[in-house]
Amino acid sequence: MSIQKIAQLAGVSVATVSRVLNNSDTVKAKNRERVLQAIKESNYQPNLLARQLTYGA
Repeated sequence: MSIQKIAQLAGVSVATVSRVLNNSDTVKAKNRERVLQAIKESNYQPNLLARQLTYGA
């Protein structure tokens, strides 16, 4: 499952999903709820290896 699919399920942009995952305070509450619900329903798990490769964390 990708954040693109989560965005599609929630009816929001990929950027919005990314902001929710990064706990940004700029996301509207309604959109945050939609994203979190889509994550829950799809059992989404972030790919930690991809995150390390992207951010070097």
